[in-house]
Amino acid sequence: EFRRVLFRSIAGIVPSSGGTPLGARKVIAPNTASGARFEQSTATNGGYTIKVPAGTYRLEVELRTGEAVATQPDTTEVNVGDLDGQRDFVVTVR
Repeated sequence: EFRRVLFRSIAGIVPSSGGTPLGARKVIAPNTASGARFEQSTATNGGYTIKVPAGTYRLEVELRTGEAVATQPDTTEVNVGDLDGQRDFVVTVR
């Protein structure tokens, strides 16, 4: 039986607490039920878009030495037809 999986998008930005976009940062979206992981790197403007099938996702961002997450999106539920935008992080850089 052929089953088609429809992918939706989770999108947001990753800036520092000072507002500087953080490019080349990995954003990871693990599915809370299945554990399947989807990831995408941020663009030079700090923006990211991850294509995922419908489900519930916890969003994580890759940190570097001396950094901590100041703001993180809540768990995101993606349904058919959704574009879940504004799933933004803020990273404190010491």
